[in-house]
Order: sequence, then structure tokens, then C-alpha cells
Amino acid sequence: MLRKLILLSASLLWAVPASADLLSFTLAQSAIQTLPGGISDPACQNLATLACVIFSGTISFTTDQDYFLDDILITMNPANPDGGADVTGNDNYFLDNVPGTFGPDGIQCGIDSCFTGGLFEIDVSPSAPDGIYNGTATLVATDSSGNPIVGPDTVQNFQVVIPEPGMGMLMFAGLASLAAVGRLYRRDWAAWRTHSCVQRSQSCERRNGTVISREA
Repeated sequence: MLRKLILLSASLLWAVPASADLLSFTLAQSAIQTLPGGISDPACQNLATLACVIFSGTISFTTDQDYFLDDILITMNPANPDGGADVTGNDNYFLDNVPGTFGPDGIQCGIDSCFTGGLFEIDVSPSAPDGIYNGTATLVATDSSGNPIVGPDTVQNFQVVIPEPGMGMLMFAGLASLAAVGRLYRRDWAAWRTHSCVQRSQSCERRNGTVISREA
């Protein structure tokens, strides 16, 4: 009877999920803004449009043993403006880009084994309504004994923000205006520099598109 109790206790210990303190999971940006349809990126697994939203970050594990990262579960809030239909996760990006093995046999970074880069993809339909889309990304990982690694450290919350149509146009118009101002500034500066050379009876020469003044 005592032997059975010992074996039962041991089996229960073996079944306990591994501590999430073994890993760190962070996002570079927890919220990304996009127009309907997503952001053009050749890395997108949405092959129909090559447009999506890619969240980047860092995943790291301790190096006391090997750890296996099997998948990432993307859960979108059913209360989102689309009801779960237009802004969705795409597992293929994670599987194609994030290494599956960490620890002594994985990528090393200091005292830990880690990966930094694109982690998961969210596909955005061109018909997605504006609003804030909340979601969670949960790592599916196990240690070298096959024990699942669970806990709050395996989860990150994120948001995809689609601005109102007018705000989206203003955002891109503002970027275009800044670019135009920069071009005008460079053109006016070159014209003024040339005029200054003439007024001061100096000779000028142009190197790589830039006016250089030189005393006559």
C-alpha cells in the first residue's frame, strides 16, 4: 500500500506543468494601427494580398534544458467590432519564422536562449470596420520532459487599431505633407546657396547634387 502511494505521488509530481518563470515573452509594440486590408509586407503569409499586421517581440528561455515551442494561439475578442470575422490570426507566420527549439540546443543570447523578430501575424480584411480589436497571444511550449509550460508569462495582450476613415486619410496625408516639406526645404536651400555664391562673387561647383562654394 505504501509503495502504491509513493508511485501515485511521484506520478502527480511528474504531471505538474512546468513553471512559466522559465521563459520571457514580450512584444515590441502591443498596439499597431492599420487601414482596412493591413500593411503591405512581403513576409505576410496572407498570399492573396501580401498585406497584414505583424507583431514583433522577444521570446527567451533559460538554458538549463531544452524547451520546445510548438505553436502560438491567437484569440480575438468576440466583442471586437467585426464579431471575429474580419481580423484574424494566421498561424503560418509563426511556424515559418520562429524557431521550435530553445535551451542548450537553441539560439543563444547571453545566459538565455532567445529569439527576437516577427512573432505572429494578424490578417485584416479590406472590409473590416474601424475600431479597436483586442486579442491575446499564448505560447504553446513544453520542457524536455514534455511538461507543458503555462502561466501568465506565456500570454501577451495586443491591439489592432483601425482608425475612422477620415482619421486614416489624415494620417497618410500628414506623412505625405512632411515628405513634401522636406523636398521643398532641400530645393530652396540649394537655390539660396547658389544665389549666395553669385552675390558674393564666388565660384560654385556641384558635387553629388550639392552646391559647394569656393572663393574665386
